[in-house]
Amino acid sequence: MKISKTIDRLAAGRQVSRREINAAMAGLGLATVAMPLVGNRARAASDVVEYFTWSGYEVPELHPGFAAKYGEGHVTGSFFGGEEEALSKLRTGFNADVVHPCSYSVRRWADAGVAAPIDVSRLSNWKDVFPQLQNLGDGMIDGQNYFVPFDWGSSSVLYRTDLVDPEYVAQET
Repeated sequence: MKISKTIDRLAAGRQVSRREINAAMAGLGLATVAMPLVGNRARAASDVVEYFTWSGYEVPELHPGFAAKYGEGHVTGSFFGGEEEALSKLRTGFNADVVHPCSYSVRRWADAGVAAPIDVSRLSNWKDVFPQLQNLGDGMIDGQNYFVPFDWGSSSVLYRTDLVDPEYVAQET
């Protein structure tokens, strides 16, 4: 998209993607660090969810039902390689709708002012989440949920030896 078209769309208050703004800013020779200055206003009018998550979660096979249910283009993703990187980016003004820290980091993110409580009464399946996960350590702060578990760590594999042959598992790993 041409720089002038991007500027015209932004000035008119119409939705402009981060990529379009970055391309226009690069074309003008401006640093993309100015993005937080225009990002909040441009995103406020958007119905696209900004999902800030671990690198690797952009793989479509990890969320096959979402696009089928809601259609393409309703979520954009920004990715981080570690929680320190993510927290630093959020502290400097990056605006995300949903973030994906590990449970042990939630209190630190809340203390930094970059996380807000989640109204779990609006989650239709919250009653089906194990109570131990509903009240997970630092995910509960002053009686409010700041964390909703939706996946489980990738650092180990568990299997039932009464259902799976250990020899088969050893061959596959």
